[in-house]
Amino acid sequence: MRSADRRLKAFYEVFRCGVIRDFRMDRIKVIAEKVRQFLAGSKVELKKVTWPTPKQTLASTSVVIIVVIIVSVFLGIVDFGLTKIVKLVLG
Repeated sequence: MRSADRRLKAFYEVFRCGVIRDFRMDRIKVIAEKVRQFLAGSKVELKKVTWPTPKQTLASTSVVIIVVIIVSVFLGIVDFGLTKIVKLVLG
């Protein structure tokens, strides 16, 4: 390979790597800016939220726990009954 060809190839590699690196850095900067805008918007929206009082939170949690217990007992009874019926039919 001639000296001029080697220099041209070396220049091309340096130029290509530099362009790719610059392109990647530009993409990273764009993504970072979008993340920053998202977080800033989220902070603004969170300031608008009306948070429940501790008393409201306790009441809501109690209702959820009671409903879960009732539904689980109901499903347990249904499962037990269906198991007995299937065993009776299939013998």
